Amino acid sequence: MSLESFIEALPKVELGIQFEGYGTVEAWRGVAELNEVNLLQRAMRPWVALLENPEVARLDDLYNAISQWTKYPEDLVRMVYDIGVSLHKQNVKYAEIGITPTRYLSSDVAFDELMEALTDGRDRAKRGWGIDLAWVFNIPRDEARRADEIIRHANSTTGRRHGVVGVALVGNENNQQLVGFERAFSSAAKRGIARAARAGEQLGAAGIMDAINNLSLTRVQSAWPVGNDEALCATLAERGIVLDVPLTQAVTLGHVADLSEYPLRAALDAGVKVTLTANAPTRTKTTTTEQYLLAASQCGATADDIASMVLNSVHASGMFEEQKEVVLGQFKSQIEAARAEHLA
Repeated sequence: MSLESFIEALPKVELGIQFEGYGTVEAWRGVAELNEVNLLQRAMRPWVALLENPEVARLDDLYNAISQWTKYPEDLVRMVYDIGVSLHKQNVKYAEIGITPTRYLSSDVAFDELMEALTDGRDRAKRGWGIDLAWVFNIPRDEARRADEIIRHANSTTGRRHGVVGVALVGNENNQQLVGFERAFSSAAKRGIARAARAGEQLGAAGIMDAINNLSLTRVQSAWPVGNDEALCATLAERGIVLDVPLTQAVTLGHVADLSEYPLRAALDAGVKVTLTANAPTRTKTTTTEQYLLAASQCGATADDIASMVLNSVHASGMFEEQKEVVLGQFKSQIEAARAEHLA
């Protein structure tokens, strides 16, 4: 047995998956065909090309475009189910899926209808494969005027009943000053839901520090090599803010030339609580399991590091505390069993 088989056998939690980043090309084409969206039109061709050959720096633009191919909440049910199936095959037991609700709400689609459809897909995955899915509502940086609306939906009785466990700031860091989101994130903090931000892609350490100083965050997602900045690592460790790292994107975004250069070891040694995410698996042709395998093979992560990152993901999740305690107990037992079987 080996470290690789140990990783594959481990139970896992995914906190950074983006909904549009998981649906296959065929699934999105199927939605378009069902809703009579002519993908052969000149205006559509660039988006089809980008869907088939994604540029990571343009994923937000792609997500905005393909989400418009949907017309009804039911268009999303199958995609949610398929996400659950794919994650189950990697032994992921729980996942929080980032979705931007304003992309799917319209005069014809009410919030309750959208949540019923998402829950339908989630329930089917739970019944069929035993995986728990939850939702993190994305707040795009270029939609500051809708931040309060999205937070209100996330904090609502309907949102919580249908599995909304957190909110996340996403998008280009140059689009909007953080002051436009402070009130919304303060409101989310008062309700105790998870609060994340994607940062560092455009502004590096300064962008991450700005986010954690202004938004009452519980976690940061960044492909930027945080381990290169000692002050930032110290701040994250001191405040207990979790760093969710999409390793594959660190290369595709050009933050490092090769993953062997990614300073994951430095962040871990500085006491930063690290988790790993595939973020946009279908778009970047990776998986959650592969992120852990890369951490071990390219970044020097040991079996103990891997186990700690898995448990960090449980602690950092938006699960209710009672559920966390149960899952932590189950994971610790399963990790020790996997250690005995694969590393003894």
